[in-house]
Amino acid sequence: MKTKATIQDIADRAGVSISTVSRVLRGSAPVAENKRLAVQEAIATLNYQPNLFASSLASGQSRTIGILTQDISSPVLD
Repeated sequence: MKTKATIQDIADRAGVSISTVSRVLRGSAPVAENKRLAVQEAIATLNYQPNLFASSLASGQSRTIGILTQDISSPVLD
């Protein structure tokens, strides 16, 4: 079974810290050009796909909208 690449895998391959990988992924802080390129190369090589559910848990933001509505087939509305 093939496992998904993790941020740790990216960091190991690029020779940087997990924090550096996170900064590159989020664009939250400047990263030296050579390190940014190494991280981007590792991401492409390992075919990294971020886990949106894990990101939501870590950030506390689900980016999900809930909608409540009445049952449109309700006999009360007829």
